[in-house]
Amino acid sequence: MSSTPRAPGAPDPAVMMERSQALAKQLQPYTMSLMAIMVLFSVALILIGIGLYKRRSEARSAALGWSVLGLLYLAADAIVHFTIILPRVRVMLDETFAAMPNGRAMAPMMQVVGGAQSGFVVLGEVCLAVFPIVLIILLGRRSAAGDFVD
Repeated sequence: MSSTPRAPGAPDPAVMMERSQALAKQLQPYTMSLMAIMVLFSVALILIGIGLYKRRSEARSAALGWSVLGLLYLAADAIVHFTIILPRVRVMLDETFAAMPNGRAMAPMMQVVGGAQSGFVVLGEVCLAVFPIVLIILLGRRSAAGDFVD
């Protein structure tokens, strides 16, 4: 990649790729843990869904518990992203662009990129929070309790 043509002052793609891979390896315990928890939540939701289909009262309770835990997970996920993942990504990008001759000129663009990253995290968390909130609203009603059997 170092031999590929690039504009004067542009970062070396091989160096950028190396830094990106090193960062991904450094963040792997966090990202893999978050993904593993999400898989466990998904498997649990499949089992809960089967119980809800059969109108089992314990499935209703499990769905409510899943929803509360899901919202707590989303809060933890946001905390991990805002305190661990995004700051390290920003440091890597800042270091990469600081090494460029016109890196100072790109500082405003990097702030926009950082804001966009934060915005995408917030948007993702909000979108993922809709389902547990709807479950709590629908299954938490007193009238819903009568819809399920023991």
